Formats: sequence, structure tokens, C-alpha cells
Amino acid sequence: MSGSQGTLIQKWSKGFSVVMIGAAIALHALAFVLAALLCPDIFKARSYEGVHCQPSGEMNSYEFTGCDQERISEMRHTVGEGVCLTRDKGDIVKLQDIRMSFKFPLDETDELYSAWNWRIVASLAVNLNILERDAYSRKDVINSSSQSATLEEEIMLSASLDYAPMQLLQPSAKPKGSKSPARETDCIPSSPWHSKAIILHVNRTLSCRLMRKYSDEMVGDKEIVSPELSYHCSVHPLFELLVLSNSSYIMQVRLEATNTKSDFDILLSNATVSSHLTIVKETDIFHRLVFYTKCFFTPIILLSLVWFVVRLCVNDLYVTIHDRLLITAGLAQVVTNIPSEVVVANFPNPYLTLLDPLAYIILITSLALFWIIFTLDKLAVNEPWERNTRYYWRPICVIVVGSTLALLGVLFMRFPALTNPFNSHWLAGTTTFVSLGFTFGLAVVIASYQTYLSVLIFRVVCDISVNYPGSTRGAWRLKTILLYCLLCSILVCLGSILRLAVSLCLHWNTEVHTDPLPFSVSLAGVIYLGEMAASNLHVSSLLVALSRSPGGPGGWYTPVRPVMYSPARRGEQLHLWDLSAHSSPLHK
Repeated sequence: MSGSQGTLIQKWSKGFSVVMIGAAIALHALAFVLAALLCPDIFKARSYEGVHCQPSGEMNSYEFTGCDQERISEMRHTVGEGVCLTRDKGDIVKLQDIRMSFKFPLDETDELYSAWNWRIVASLAVNLNILERDAYSRKDVINSSSQSATLEEEIMLSASLDYAPMQLLQPSAKPKGSKSPARETDCIPSSPWHSKAIILHVNRTLSCRLMRKYSDEMVGDKEIVSPELSYHCSVHPLFELLVLSNSSYIMQVRLEATNTKSDFDILLSNATVSSHLTIVKETDIFHRLVFYTKCFFTPIILLSLVWFVVRLCVNDLYVTIHDRLLITAGLAQVVTNIPSEVVVANFPNPYLTLLDPLAYIILITSLALFWIIFTLDKLAVNEPWERNTRYYWRPICVIVVGSTLALLGVLFMRFPALTNPFNSHWLAGTTTFVSLGFTFGLAVVIASYQTYLSVLIFRVVCDISVNYPGSTRGAWRLKTILLYCLLCSILVCLGSILRLAVSLCLHWNTEVHTDPLPFSVSLAGVIYLGEMAASNLHVSSLLVALSRSPGGPGGWYTPVRPVMYSPARRGEQLHLWDLSAHSSPLHK
């Protein structure tokens, strides 16, 4: 530690400092307790059973023109005599010949969506029981392909997602321009349903797992045993819808075979079919609590920031680089506290959902730079005014490169779903490996940074403890600040890694239909809210604790005298900011 280094920390009394430290710890703990009580779950999952129908003739779809005798809600299911014949679970069909339709949410109060839900992630599950003659005639092919109990088949997927505002679907809703409530016999002049997204004949991978198979002896004995194969197939993720509304949604799916010359094709086999759509949604209570947390801490951050800047300008001739980084972190926290939930609710644009992750990256970058530079500053060997951006170019470049990698990862994994909910980089193929590379690469970068920061902080703390034992010179203040930064950095890094893990659970979960929320991932909201409150408390506490203390009896505006820590143990050392505290020899 250089003898020219002074650390500016509030010179409160020991008793008052202990009270402030205890209050900070209590507030951090209280934030997590309130988050656990108010928002126990950030995600909720539900499965919806599909309705199947087989189009008659060449009729694959139809349009609505004017009024029709049938009810529109029934027609949108594409299920009806003469247009699309209903097929039940026990009917023998070919998967390629049927249309699967799903309506969600159900007409229940707790299932309704709103703009505060933000997004849903859906996956399709299809259960097929292939019958005797198909299973026996393709016995050799099935046995060779099912030794690993898994099957990957390329398919052509066509799907559409439609929505209708809930108020237009209520029987008691008023028609447009009418003052009297609508009756069930009233004719609706146009369909309330609107197209949200559609894809036609796109390549997807149908992942199937053999759930039940028989031995060769049992299959060979046709007179005693009826051989049957049961496959559980899935397309995950099927779509990711951002910016929801108080609407009802209907999705229609058609799966087509791409290779009709194959000896065995699941889509062309006679089977009984059942389907389910598993939907994971973000809870509205979580986003409401995020909004309230932002509104509560924003004025506290602004007041702390103004206090720090005013004391800095009044008491100092030179602003160190870690002071500027702390101001930057305060401004980044203000940007992160922008109530994007209200913005998205009033301006339903999917691109606005990028505000939160981008602001979070800016905040993490600012805090990471401050923690590293503030710690390295205690190990520097030159004068404070020489420690500029060029002096710390190595850690700055490394952190900026890591933040750029995080930015590219967020844009790569989130951008496709912004244009079309059916698009995703988590589908089987090259894009999945790139997404996994970003996810695990960022986790390694975060862990490496935290390890390096921990080594630096412990090195400084040990240096202070060896050279300044006891508390006579107030060195415990600096150690307290450094350890506080270490604890908050661990919390923030764990929160960042948790976000990566949650993304994996939502988009890369092979057991999504049996366990849609594995590893209690729905409890991640408690960590998110606690981390948000902790970062606000951390930034505001640093702005107050590192603000300039008055150096004498002249009041709060008196020029500051830094608290000195140096292994040289000299009585007094000259600093650039000390020039305002001493009279110039020219005036004598």
C-alpha cells in the first residue's frame, strides 16, 4: 500500500458506525424476507389439452366474412361437422392428417393474463400409441432406432397464434357503437380474433422418447401379445410470447413429415394421439413488486448521489477515478430503476422488454469497474492524480469485453422472439450450441471475476491488518467497506448466474412436460427482488459512506483531511486535495 494514498471515508464515531453497519445488514436481510413473503413464485406452469380435428377434402382453413350462424368461438377451434371433423383420443389417425388446437387461458380469474405478466414460454407434447400392424411390420427398424429409447425426427411445422380481447368474448359485452348490452343471439359483424403470429412449413426437430416397448419374444408371439409402441414426443420451445394483454389465445398446429421414403415415420404411422401444451408464465405480482421497489429506491439513490457530488465538489480539488466510477454506478442504478413495467403496459412493443436486461448489464459493468478499481487503488504505488484510465486500462478492458459478451448474448438469445414468437435460437441445431456457449461462457466469466476480486480484497484487508493492528487509526473503516463490497459482489454475481440458469430451465428442459419448473426455479423471484434491493442499498450506502467528511470545526463545507493508511507510518503526507486545507507559502 502506497504512502501517498488516502482513503476518504466518513469519520463517524465507532458506536455510530457499528449502528449504521447493523442497520445496513438488517435492511439487506429484510429485503429478502419481504420478497419471500410477498412473491413466493416468479413462474407458474399449466398444461392445456389439445382438441384434434381432421380437415375434410382440401379444406385446411377458412375465413370469416360477415355474420355466420355458428358461434365464432366454436369456429375458431377449427372443429365442426363438414369443415374439420373432430377426432377423439381413441380414434386411429395419422399425426400428419390432424390439426391440433389449444385455447388458453381458461375462463378462470387466476388464469387470466395481463400486461404485467410480460411473457409466456410454451412447448408442445404429443403422445402416440402406434398400433400392432405398424409396429410389427417395422419391427427391425424400430428395434434398431429405439435401443437408446430416443428418436430425433425432422418435421415441417405450421402453426398460428390468434388472440381476442376478453371483453369482446363476453356474452354481456356491448357491441361497438351500441349502448345496450349484447345478447347471445346478436350477430357479430366481424370476428374479434386477430392474428398474432404465423409460421408455415418451417423445419423443426421432433424429439421422441420410447415410453414402453416389448421384448423380441413377446413381439414375435403375435397370437398371445399385441405389440404396441408408446412414444412421447415434444417440440420445445414451441413459442415465446412477449408483451401479453387481457386476451384469450388460440394456437393451431400441424406437423408434416419431411422424408416420406423412410422405412419408419412417426407422423405417417396409424396411432392414437393425445396432445398437451405446457405454458410457463411470469406472475404479475412479481413485476408489480419490481415496479414498487424501483419507485421506492429511486429518490433515495438520487438524494445520495446529490449529497456525494456536492460534498465532492466543495471539499476536493481532484476527483479520483473510483469517485467517478461510483458516480457512474449511481447513475446506472437510476437508469435500472426506470419503471419499464409501466412503459411496456402503456406501449406494448416487444422491443421495450430489452430495457431491463440492457440496464442491468450497464449497472453490473459500473459496479464491477468500481469494485476492482477501488480495491486496486489501495495497492497502487504512485500518486493519486497519476491513477487515471490509462493506468487501469487492463482491468477496464477485460470488464468491458466481458460486458460486450453479455450484451451480445442477450441480443442473440432474445432478439428472434421479438419479431415472431415462434422463432427461437434454442431450437435444435447450431443456434442451440451458440446459445449454450454464451450461457456457460458468461457463467465462467462471472465466476472468474468474482474469484479475482475476492483475492484482491483479502490481500488489501490482510495488508491493513498486518500494518495497522487494532483500531487506533480507524483502519477498520476501510476494511468494513471492502468486505461490504465483497459480500454485495458475491450476491450480484450469484444473481447473474441464476438468471443464466433460469434461462436454461425455460428453454433447454428436456423434461418440460413432466417437470416444467425444475430445481424450484419458481423461487428465483425472491433472489431477483432481494438482489435489486441489495444493489440499491449498496450504491446508496457507498455514496454516503465515501462522501467527504469535514476536516475541522468549520462545518460541513470545511476542506477534508483524508484518513491516511500507509505502511511507512509517517506522521503527515501531502496530497493534491490537501492544498486547499493548508495555507500557501506565497502568502506568508
